[in-house]
Amino acid sequence: MKNSFKRTVRAFSAIIATLIIVLNLSAVSYAETNYQKGVVLITSTVNISPKTYGGYIGYVTTSGHGTGFAVGKPGDKIQYIATCAHVVHKPSGVYSLIIDNETDEIYSFDPMDEGTVYPNRHKATGSNGHEYTIYIDYFEAETVDITAIFSNTTGDRVSLNVVQLNTDVDMALCRLGCEPTDKLSALPLQLKDTIDAGIDIMSVGYPSISMYANVEKSYDKSDSTMRTGIISKKQHVQSRDDKDIMIDAYEIDAELSPGMSGGPVISKDSGAIIGINAFMTPDIEHVTASRYAICIDYLTDMLDKEKIPYSIAGEKSSLMLILIIAGGVLILAAIILLIVLLTKKKPAPSSDPTPVMSSPVPSGVNAAGAGGFVNTIPAEPMPVENKYYLMCTAGPLAGKKFGISNRAVIGRDRSRCNVVFPINQPGVSGKHCEIRVSGGTMTLCDCGSSYGTFLSDGTKLTPNEPVIIRSGSSFWLGSKDNAFTVKY
Repeated sequence: MKNSFKRTVRAFSAIIATLIIVLNLSAVSYAETNYQKGVVLITSTVNISPKTYGGYIGYVTTSGHGTGFAVGKPGDKIQYIATCAHVVHKPSGVYSLIIDNETDEIYSFDPMDEGTVYPNRHKATGSNGHEYTIYIDYFEAETVDITAIFSNTTGDRVSLNVVQLNTDVDMALCRLGCEPTDKLSALPLQLKDTIDAGIDIMSVGYPSISMYANVEKSYDKSDSTMRTGIISKKQHVQSRDDKDIMIDAYEIDAELSPGMSGGPVISKDSGAIIGINAFMTPDIEHVTASRYAICIDYLTDMLDKEKIPYSIAGEKSSLMLILIIAGGVLILAAIILLIVLLTKKKPAPSSDPTPVMSSPVPSGVNAAGAGGFVNTIPAEPMPVENKYYLMCTAGPLAGKKFGISNRAVIGRDRSRCNVVFPINQPGVSGKHCEIRVSGGTMTLCDCGSSYGTFLSDGTKLTPNEPVIIRSGSSFWLGSKDNAFTVKY
């Protein structure tokens, strides 16, 4: 009876633990596998009337693209798209207009910094050998066509109408020029007060460089790109259009590039959208750049004004409710099983009058129970020496030794790792890499980390492809500041 009770308690505990893990990870796994269902490619066509030295060189058209994402209640049909203001709006002002003289096509049309001297006109030769004319002047610009492209291959595209535009925070809310659609899915939103620096993120969008390389030019959901990283810090930054206005933003280390503007930044911890890809601030030589996402709080203000429903991370979605109900059923079944086992009658004693003889108690072994039966379990557990172990040689865990029975998972996420770094440790992902021992062979595998896993000779491991390592092998996570050696 006691053994049955213990087994039931262990099963009951396992069910509870499994339910908690499933509830915590369900939103994350949904976001990681379904992020493409929420994004859409946005194109904008702009008519401009350039004036140069009092002359007029024609009424020309230029196009650009960015990214938008669905907003609304998860599970509902979608009517509204959020994006950056600069994706759907080109104000009049001082611009640099570069025209390829050989093709008469516009090479670029970009706003100039405040204080730029104009009008100005000069020629230049490009790396392709073409001659270019560069006009810097005040241009009248008017956005005439904004389109959401679901599929370029099938011609599935819908016009967008700007409902709200906030150029101070570089955010726009648009309405699809059609009935609500199930071609897009919304994720919950998460406000900045619940976000900490160091959390893992996914930045999603349509980078221009991959769009140009797309031979099929399908431009559908599958063409979107997901780049991972962390939030480096939360801070106030200057507005794009008014340097006196400060806005709330996240500095992120995910690789952003032109075309990803307006795409969502998703927390891998909660599976919710926490910000919008907005801009980069390069150094003087344009070698490196800081990348920023605007906090999602500004979008919720827009949605509230339009009375558009949405979900905040932490509220129970229909998916979560289903999981909770399923978990409740499992718990109820475990309780019923426990009650049955506890109320089950003991078997009647045997009618055989022959006494049961106990084994003699060996010297030095504890005995327990009436009749002198031998207790074969030591009073204290015996120490077990691991043949395989991991030694941290650099980083916050330096000097610590970790025994390996069959698997060691290294990273910052306590729920998935048993060798755990501090939550804000640079260069280390939530689940970074793992070591496995099987049949006397030890392997090391990178788990798709953001920063990479490297052998001592500098070789970077291919994600999810294990390599054999031997006693004395060393490796590091992200940088040599997080180093380990294995022994056996």
